[in-house]
Amino acid sequence: QYDHLINTDYANGTCFLISRSLFEKLAGFDEWYRLHYEDVDLNLRAKRLGAQAKFCARAVIFHRGSLTIKKMTPARLLSFHVHKNRLLTVAKNFSGLEKLLKLLCLLPISLVVSPSAVKAFLGRLWRLEIEKMRLRELSRMTKVGDSWLDVGSGEGVLATLALQEGFKVTAIDPSPRGFYLKARRASLQDLASDQKFDAVLILHVLEHLPDPASGLEKAVSFLKKDGILVIEVPLMGNLTEKFLGPDYFIYQDKTHRHFFQKSEIVKLIKDQGLKIKKEGSTILEFPVHLIRASFQKSFLKGILSIFLYLPLKIL
Repeated sequence: QYDHLINTDYANGTCFLISRSLFEKLAGFDEWYRLHYEDVDLNLRAKRLGAQAKFCARAVIFHRGSLTIKKMTPARLLSFHVHKNRLLTVAKNFSGLEKLLKLLCLLPISLVVSPSAVKAFLGRLWRLEIEKMRLRELSRMTKVGDSWLDVGSGEGVLATLALQEGFKVTAIDPSPRGFYLKARRASLQDLASDQKFDAVLILHVLEHLPDPASGLEKAVSFLKKDGILVIEVPLMGNLTEKFLGPDYFIYQDKTHRHFFQKSEIVKLIKDQGLKIKKEGSTILEFPVHLIRASFQKSFLKGILSIFLYLPLKIL
């Protein structure tokens, strides 16, 4: 039954061929996997775009399975990545009842074998959901095919999701975490001065800069005349911070040089000659950071933040 070309569920990453255009459309492998399942994930994402994996009977491959990995990686670390990545693959590529049933079957096994893998998976799943929310909001203000400049892209999760949806994304981050396809480990100075984008994203960047005004001016210089600038910053001065006090504010660390009031951000934007079209709130992301920071201070503060955060935020 293996004598001819047949359709198969996925092409094993040991050796396969894929068109460059499809690979780039998929934004390549999801680098967060690190070990195992990145080829399965790539195939499942390709399948959603209508691609089909085929088994080529005439090809002959000699491969000593996992020889390098077993020499270089401890068994416990291998187990961690296998369980983490299997859960992530299901969460990313399935939906509805099928997704729920698969996770219900796999989670108990992973919890017994590698609890740390489940913790890492849940953290990554939360990050994916946050970035999907951002992408949905941005998609309402732009259209597929538009060019984006993502300044301070971090790991490039948002940039990768946007690439997969058909946006043309240039992601910039000086840290080695910015490893996704088309992400540049560089600074704005590396872009051509006449290069313009439909949207410029500055998400949690301004508070880290020594001079936010000049940084914002530089970012705006890459914006098309009718383009949109998207800024996301933590704000001080809300009821949450006033009542709970600075100990609860996760952003008070050494990397944050500025703690903005809303009026300061509005002034920065208007000084650039820009008009505010819409205001939003990172309603899902911030509570998790705040509660985690509170528990790091003490158990009592952690419990207090859980009960007080929501009513204060609503007020």
